[in-house]
Amino acid sequence: YGAPGTGKSGAAWHASDGQAERITLDMDMDKDTLIGMLYPSKDGTLAWGDGCALRAMRGGKMLIFDEIDACSPECREVLHGLLDDLRMARIQISGKDVQEAVEPAQGFMVVATTNANPGDLPPAILDRFDVILHADTPSAGVLQGMPQEYAELAINTVRSGETACEDFSPAPTPRRIRAWLALESCLGRIEACKMVFGRNADDVLMATARKNTDDAAGSKKKTRKKTTKGGD
Repeated sequence: YGAPGTGKSGAAWHASDGQAERITLDMDMDKDTLIGMLYPSKDGTLAWGDGCALRAMRGGKMLIFDEIDACSPECREVLHGLLDDLRMARIQISGKDVQEAVEPAQGFMVVATTNANPGDLPPAILDRFDVILHADTPSAGVLQGMPQEYAELAINTVRSGETACEDFSPAPTPRRIRAWLALESCLGRIEACKMVFGRNADDVLMATARKNTDDAAGSKKKTRKKTTKGGD
């Protein structure tokens, strides 16, 4: 999330090597655009055609949602299943000639962008994103080729009060704690915590440290009592 023109979508597209499925959401969009629908074929019959979300799931590709804050209520229902934990994420296709539960192939991921503050999103949608990144300056791709004075102007424009998005850090939830644990193996405990919880990371780390200390103290107390009893 961040000010317009910072290269949010471009960064995601670059990370996918240009192989992502990408769509801009709006309040009038129906779910068929994401899932798919039956289309007339040349022989006069109807044939199923996948929408962008199903194509990304089947192909194990990145799916980019631009303007996630403008998602219609109808598409929001699809996102609940689409963004769920990978072991449960699926889209159900139900029709006269089509009955299928599509599950994500290996490599499937969803990246969403918005110019608004993430806290404005419905909690059930926001909580399904493992990591929330603040684009507080234009990406390298946006600044590439600009003379220094122009690049500095672009950076200052984004950071000005007129276009800057207020900083946001998510609170701990069970989903986010699982995301933290999943990132530990590649980032380490502290960096993974910062990635998931932002400014709240220090509080989360302190809370888990206190819990570990309390558990250790409780374990020593039980051992001491057991030893005393045995001595008697």
